Order: sequence, then structure tokens, then C-alpha cells
Amino acid sequence: DGMLFHHVCILTDTYEESLMFYKTIFSGCVIRENRNFHGRDFNTWISAANIKIELQTPKRGIEIRENNTMHKGVVHIAFLIDDVAIEYQRLSELGISSFIPKHGKDIYTVNGEKLMKLTAPEGTLIEFRETDIEGG
Repeated sequence: DGMLFHHVCILTDTYEESLMFYKTIFSGCVIRENRNFHGRDFNTWISAANIKIELQTPKRGIEIRENNTMHKGVVHIAFLIDDVAIEYQRLSELGISSFIPKHGKDIYTVNGEKLMKLTAPEGTLIEFRETDIEGG
């Protein structure tokens, strides 16, 4: 079709923590950092492999609400990886500890598919899974 997914934009009130988090988990680099961008302190682009993240702070004077799984719109961002256990070990060694356990386990299976979820500093839910969804 000629249509490709371009980026995801994440609003954060914990800019430094979120920036380090995304650079760490994706081994990414900042490709553009705009200060004082349209009433925001920061509008920053991070790139890693085929992923681009636009990380921005709220407009000055605007309070943002907490993220939760029961809001309309995007609930989580998911990434397909080769091995959830290896990625879990890598992230743990990098100091990431915000995993979301299910039935007491950080890595679990849903419909025969191994996955894990974690929470970014600003509240974005991130899923890593081994298996692509078949069909469609």
C-alpha cells in the first residue's frame, strides 16, 4: 500500500526519566531535541531500529492526567521480540523494574503466546511478545 507506521507520540511530565528509559530499553539515540517547542519545554525524537518515538512535555500550565487501562484510545504499545526471557534479563540488568506481573509472574502466557508488560516513567504501558498474531 505504501503506508508505513511512522511514530508514536508520548506525553510526559517526567521528561528526564522517560528520555533515559526509552533510550535504554531501545538502545536508541536522540535524533532531534527541540526546546521551547510550541509552549512545551521539550519535543524530542528518539530513533532505534525501525522505531521512532516523539517524546514531549505538556504545554506549560496544562495539567495532564494519569494513564490507566480503562481510558479510550491507545492502551499499550507492543513490540515483537525474539525471546521474552532474554529481553527480561537484559532490561532487569539495565535497572528496569517496573514489570507488571500477572498471577505473580513477570513473564506469562496468554493464548499460548509468551509476553511481559512494563510501565514507563510517565505511565505508558509497554508490552513485549514473542509471537505475532496470525490470520487477518
